[in-house]
Amino acid sequence: IQVNGEIYALVFNGAGTDGYISTVNITSAGQISNSVLHNVEYNTADGEAPSIVKVSNEIFAIAHETANNGAGLLETINISSNGTISSVISSLNFDSTGTTLNPKIININSSIYGIVYRGPNADGFISTINISSNGTITSSIIDNFEYDSSDGDSPDIIHISGNVYAIAYSAPGRGDDGYISTLQVLPNGTITKSVLATYEFETDRALSPEIIPVSGNVYAITFDGTSNNGDVSTVKISFDGTSISTFDNIQFYGGGGLDNPEIIHISGDTYALAFSGSGNDGYLSSIDIATDNRISKKQAYHLYTNSTTAFGSINGQTLTEGIVSGWNHLALIYNKSLSSGQQSLYVNGKLVSSGTLTEDINTNTFNVTIGNNFKGLLDDIAIYNRTLSAEEIKEH
Repeated sequence: IQVNGEIYALVFNGAGTDGYISTVNITSAGQISNSVLHNVEYNTADGEAPSIVKVSNEIFAIAHETANNGAGLLETINISSNGTISSVISSLNFDSTGTTLNPKIININSSIYGIVYRGPNADGFISTINISSNGTITSSIIDNFEYDSSDGDSPDIIHISGNVYAIAYSAPGRGDDGYISTLQVLPNGTITKSVLATYEFETDRALSPEIIPVSGNVYAITFDGTSNNGDVSTVKISFDGTSISTFDNIQFYGGGGLDNPEIIHISGDTYALAFSGSGNDGYLSSIDIATDNRISKKQAYHLYTNSTTAFGSINGQTLTEGIVSGWNHLALIYNKSLSSGQQSLYVNGKLVSSGTLTEDINTNTFNVTIGNNFKGLLDDIAIYNRTLSAEEIKEH
């Protein structure tokens, strides 16, 4: 998490499952300092599965498991702008049942925070807590709700709109399938005691899901999928939380042995994924998630734009080129007969980008969609079952 400027903090469980925080310097150019600025063992007994959030200028809150008794513990700590870490300010057992796993913390409103976690009987729970700007934690929770009475493993929570929040989680009692539940949390921390909607976004296996916003009502979920491979699914969640549907899915890693994938937005339609893969090695992958202005067939090809850039994607490989304001003519071409440059992108009749793609375009039963979430005008749309020549593209 960013502390200030180029100072970042990492929270983790270290030797003996104790809780540690380290601060490091990472420049805007990506250079990492050769030494840790400061390291503190903030909890000398437990610190498993920590989740950290910024409370105020130099105050941070950490929710984590306690391996010795299984309770859920929330602690606050001061990290100065130069990376110096002070001792724990305040702490609270937010769940004392001895079954807390995988907590995630989110700010609800001002001093109100929500923590989702796996609780008694492996069910899904959410608690709300008050943390003042100086790090003092109120001695009791505000509210608590069991949002799934069957399962709730490795939950992640995100704000949708107004008082609506969505929780993505795995259901070990239902084959490790992936679920999303939506609910309401009021600004004062009161949780409405009913679920708005529950949706099964993955019918096979979805361990360690993480959900992030993409655009509008579209969200991306990365997870440990079938055969320990890595998947990303996109879903649509209505602003009132009552409607959830699957949008698209892609496998970003197929080498097996995947664990704890995390996803962040880089720029435009590009996202980066970090994860442990085969042999417990560390991996980085990047993918494109289109937000609007597209002609597409799921898991096969996409031709789309934002206000400045055209994107042409086949089988997950994407070509890009800048566009001008007003009308633009775009063409995405695949020519298997070439030894290289089989995939090519044309803008206004000119070849602007090409890439090597030796495999056939993926075939599936998904429908072709035109103009999904489109904001603008479309004209002269055509899809061919053959390769067009450069001359044909110019004349189109």
